[in-house]
Amino acid sequence: MAQAGLLDGHRATCHWEDAEAFSRRFPSVNLVPDRYAISAPFATTGGASPCIDLMLHLITCRHGRALSERVASAFIYDPLHTGDAPQQMIATTRISSKHPRIARVLKQMENLIDSPPTIAALARANGISTRKLELEFKAATGRAPGRYFLELRLSEARRRAIDSAQNVQEIALACGFTSQASLARAFRQAFGQSISALRRHH
Repeated sequence: MAQAGLLDGHRATCHWEDAEAFSRRFPSVNLVPDRYAISAPFATTGGASPCIDLMLHLITCRHGRALSERVASAFIYDPLHTGDAPQQMIATTRISSKHPRIARVLKQMENLIDSPPTIAALARANGISTRKLELEFKAATGRAPGRYFLELRLSEARRRAIDSAQNVQEIALACGFTSQASLARAFRQAFGQSISALRRHH
């Protein structure tokens, strides 16, 4: 659809691994990191399970929640995610079994979003060198730890922008940014729009 120009000016999503290449190739598409995106008449999803989320959403809209819940039950699927929930960037169960130390680091990052330690401090807390943490983290997740941590904090900032009435300064503090300006710069770079513009669209 993007190649045909149909998505130009529309919100759309794709799998997070393809997002960078997609946005370079199709700059006219408003790419979002959501599980699924509906921009009539088009709907796009970021992966297999978001397709089920989208299907259940469409059934709910057309036929009500009762039928949607029966369909989810038939799929043995617990519908937890809205469309604008950010894609989970890594499969945490796989990480836990193969890379338990990195699973611990990921949990520490989640718990310290409001006061993010340096990667060196995380390495020290886990008894390894910064270099070893970087290598293990990249092997487990395909990302550098600093990059992942920033994306995690920005994802939380986006969630708060949509789901809460917090002002930008409060969101910045809650997500570990030293100032409103530093959050604003990082947010625009990541999502292509300001927090206020995102709120207007929601």
